[in-house]
Amino acid sequence: MQPIGALLTSHVRVWFGCGAELFAPCEYAFAYWYLGLICGMQMQLHKRVAEQAERQSATSSAAHAAEAAAGGKKSRKDAAKAKAKPPPGPEVVAELAVHNLDLLFTSVVLDLSRGTHLLLAALSSAGVLPDNESEFMPLARRFDRRFAPFRALQRPPPLTYEQYAEASAELAGAKEKELLQLAANHFKAAKLRLDAPLKGGLGKDGELTAAQRTEARALAKVAVANGVFIATLGIRPAAAGSTLKCSFETHGHFAVVSIVQ
Repeated sequence: MQPIGALLTSHVRVWFGCGAELFAPCEYAFAYWYLGLICGMQMQLHKRVAEQAERQSATSSAAHAAEAAAGGKKSRKDAAKAKAKPPPGPEVVAELAVHNLDLLFTSVVLDLSRGTHLLLAALSSAGVLPDNESEFMPLARRFDRRFAPFRALQRPPPLTYEQYAEASAELAGAKEKELLQLAANHFKAAKLRLDAPLKGGLGKDGELTAAQRTEARALAKVAVANGVFIATLGIRPAAAGSTLKCSFETHGHFAVVSIVQ
């Protein structure tokens, strides 16, 4: 199976390669909605592969047990030896560690993407996020231009503006407070996922490299900052005339959201 982060990284680089700060405000909602779905697809793929591997392992164990039971003349020691599986080699252990770390970061990106998309939806409901709809550049055309590089891909199939509009319509029916709570839950989950690896508590899943640790710290800071911002909105809602501000100083691809009143 292709590493979970490989396709994800390629999407992020294409979207934000020109500099995320150059996006129109409405395009952040596009990007984080799309990225959240890509992460979800990757996580579902991992789950299916893991379940398949577990079934194959169970079938193999049952076959070994049947073989051991059939050899009635063998001693108990020989039967136990037949049932026992050899421990995985160092190459397998290393590969599993890399895969588990890859899965960890994909989970974090999933939470950050969904959390940011929900936060932007709440701010849009409050009138803070302009949709940038215009006669010369409607949202559908903006969407098509932003994701044009992915039309050639077959796996996963490219998502459409109609799908985005349908998802946005569903969120439009939710209350602003509910959207903010859901977003806060995602940011909290992202931070909790990163606590153990940043403290060196991964155990058998391996340790972070220096580059991974830097990335994890930046992602954790984004999660915390957006969580604090949501808590602030609960105390002091956005005033009329407020405008959205997305900062990429903490991380080049994931926004720290705030408003300017």
